[in-house]
Parts: sequence; structure tokens; C-alpha cells
Amino acid sequence: MAKIKISMQIEEDMKEYVEEQSERLGVSQSGFINMCIANYKEQRESIQAMNNMKGLANQIEELNRSIKKIQK
Repeated sequence: MAKIKISMQIEEDMKEYVEEQSERLGVSQSGFINMCIANYKEQRESIQAMNNMKGLANQIEELNRSIKKIQK
């Protein structure tokens, strides 16, 4: 995927955190920020998938109740 340059402002303590963690992990600051964003995106997608599964489980439960009513 093509990379683009962006400009942003962050709090000083966040800048220090980015510096510390990127150094600890041996990646650039941009690389660390990209990892954080990718991780956040993955978490959001996982939460959405879990919500979808909950909806499907509810539908299955409702179908089972309907089947039991019909069988009686």
C-alpha cells in the first residue's frame, strides 16, 4: 500500500511515549504510530465481528424457540 505523509500535533507526554516505545521496539516513530493505528483498527473490527456473532446467536436462539413451538 502506498504511504502518504501527514502532519499532526500530539501532547508532549504522548511524544515521549512514542519515542520510548519506538526505541524499545526498534522501529521508527512513524512505524510505531502505524502499529498503534493498525492495532486499534483490528480491535474495532474484532468488536464489530463479535457484535455480529451475538446477533446471529440471538437469531439462532429465536429460531430454536420457534421450532420447539411448532413441534408441540
